[in-house]
Amino acid sequence: MLLVTAANGRLGQKIITALLKKTSADRIVAAARDPGKLVNTAAQKVQCRRADYDIPSTLRSASANIDTLILVPSPAPKTQRIQQHRDVIAAARSNNVRTIVFVSFMDTRADSPLPYAHIFADTENALAESALSWTNMRMPYYIDNLLYWLPKSLETGGIFSSAGDGRMPYVTQTDLAESIATVATMEGHAGKTYELTGPESLSYDDLATLASDIYGKQVTYKALTAEAHQHYLRSSGATEYCIEIALGLAAAIKEGAFDRVTTHVEQLAGYPPESVQSFFNCHPL
Repeated sequence: MLLVTAANGRLGQKIITALLKKTSADRIVAAARDPGKLVNTAAQKVQCRRADYDIPSTLRSASANIDTLILVPSPAPKTQRIQQHRDVIAAARSNNVRTIVFVSFMDTRADSPLPYAHIFADTENALAESALSWTNMRMPYYIDNLLYWLPKSLETGGIFSSAGDGRMPYVTQTDLAESIATVATMEGHAGKTYELTGPESLSYDDLATLASDIYGKQVTYKALTAEAHQHYLRSSGATEYCIEIALGLAAAIKEGAFDRVTTHVEQLAGYPPESVQSFFNCHPL
């Protein structure tokens, strides 16, 4: 049996879809804090269970009779999320789960300026120290998430960040999900760490050029200092937590923490990963 945590989220749903291509629905369990939000998943004959990251007893009941657990992180703050992941691992151990496939992140440096890099580092270490089999599926930033802030950039004509000329190998959630489903349903991946990147590493200047060409509106990347970036985010109404994350991500990008491209998606999913240009072409705004 395969368990997907946070299965009501966008990535969780795509993982369920990818798993259904590789195994039968009666082997899949979808877990969420509120199983009522999994109506469409249940309609596909997938079993649904309650798993609240902040209530360990629900993690233990959700992982009962599970062989492989796919740990999709929550968006909780650093300290809370570290504890959540540790509780998932503890629940898996108590139920003799065989392996955990962990959706991790490409930056796990101890000195990373990005707060949640430390979350993923802690979880990877906890898995390595556990008695469980594990596979780390490290991801960069989703291409999909670009669509949330691009409309404003097209409207204002600017992309504002303190990332300098740093680069990111953006990947789609679909390509990530297909890779995860392969690892979860096939042998030979225990103890391995994959970096699931797109086909190219792009700067914000590259993104501005692509957006301008594809959407027909001039967009320019405006490199800011960290202080100016912070002021811009505050004036835009961002919360302090979101500001901390955005500044940390920009600093990590500027340091080159993500500037590498692998062939892991193609190896696992069986096809080349989608590019930002292709994704933009398929998603008019």
